[in-house]
Amino acid sequence: MRNFRDYDVWKRTIQFIKRIYLFTEKLPYKEKFNIISQVESAAVSISSNIAEGSARSSEKDFARFIEFALGSAFETENLLIIAKEVGYIQEAHFI
Repeated sequence: MRNFRDYDVWKRTIQFIKRIYLFTEKLPYKEKFNIISQVESAAVSISSNIAEGSARSSEKDFARFIEFALGSAFETENLLIIAKEVGYIQEAHFI
């Protein structure tokens, strides 16, 4: 069985999630059930899918969960683009 804690991508995702939570603290309360909850959930799903996939016994199943993680990463990016477009993120901070 794989240990998800050994994967650099998982470690980097945890750091990314911390940054997402710091960012969402600064958003207006009216976004609590919109952008805030969605972007936090999508970001957490990245690392969760890596962790869950690492417990799968076959490479095919593991790869499927990595694809789910990638989908969650794209969802997170999409939500951050929306946040930028509505003025919650300055262009200079959008990396």
